[in-house]
Amino acid sequence: MVTKKIAILLSTYNGERFLEEQIESIIKQSNQQWTLYIRDDGSTDKTLDILGRYQADDRIQWINENKPQNLRVIGSFLKLLESAEADYYMFCDQDDVWLSDKVQVTLNKMLTLEAENKQQPILVHTDLRIVDQDLKATSESMIKTQNLDPQPSFGRLLVQNSITGCTMMINQNLKDRCVGLDFTKIRMHDWWFALVASAFGTIGYVPQATILYRQHGDNEVGAKNSLSELMSRKHLFAQTKQMIQLAMAQATEFVADYPNLTDDKVEMVHFYTNVKNYSKVERYRKMRTYGLLKNGSGRNAFYVFQMLTW
Repeated sequence: MVTKKIAILLSTYNGERFLEEQIESIIKQSNQQWTLYIRDDGSTDKTLDILGRYQADDRIQWINENKPQNLRVIGSFLKLLESAEADYYMFCDQDDVWLSDKVQVTLNKMLTLEAENKQQPILVHTDLRIVDQDLKATSESMIKTQNLDPQPSFGRLLVQNSITGCTMMINQNLKDRCVGLDFTKIRMHDWWFALVASAFGTIGYVPQATILYRQHGDNEVGAKNSLSELMSRKHLFAQTKQMIQLAMAQATEFVADYPNLTDDKVEMVHFYTNVKNYSKVERYRKMRTYGLLKNGSGRNAFYVFQMLTW
């Protein structure tokens, strides 16, 4: 049996509270054919001391120990992706806990999909168990709690990402299509990877939680109940409009970066980014035709209203 090399990419930033627990959960994986690549993004707490304690493990590589630089989350993960060499790549947050079979379960799905067509970009992701800062479960399934589509169409992904980076594995083909690009206009790296897989390859989903997705006050991005998220936001209309504008800018960048995108997808992006030029009736019809809709009835209703009154 051929051994597959797996690169786990971990970006850290002031993660002293939970970092050690996360690293230990990786070390305890049932599949041990991994290398953990770590890049620190300019921590000022005890994160660097914690990383230093793992330097004796040759499976753990700290790629910028002597070159601290704050690139923020997207830039840091992209630098990690460029630095690593493997067959498959997984992305790791600093404050979660991986269940012991996470790597193997995700790899099994990847191998199944690659057996069907290895010459295409493939992304595999799983469900998440949402927990509080003490690892007490608040939801057994983030996919169900947030009413997300685990295998979204390209149209749905243009307007909303439903694939969480810390559950993700991508193959070399997908990596090759992403490195070297200007990522200053993208919303989030995992969203971009999902768009690439949807446009040119396959998205696979494992309906099993492989991670304890810890929610606490310091999270960069967290899981929120969709209704409470809507109701708690101040200046909701302005914020939603800004999010739509950013998604449109990302869609425009996607077409520019991938000139081999099929005509139907280019047409879809053109409509989405020029929606103001269409009547309300035509907007609604084309949004439904292209699947340019969000997950969840309440979330989607508000989004459609925003698009029709743009």
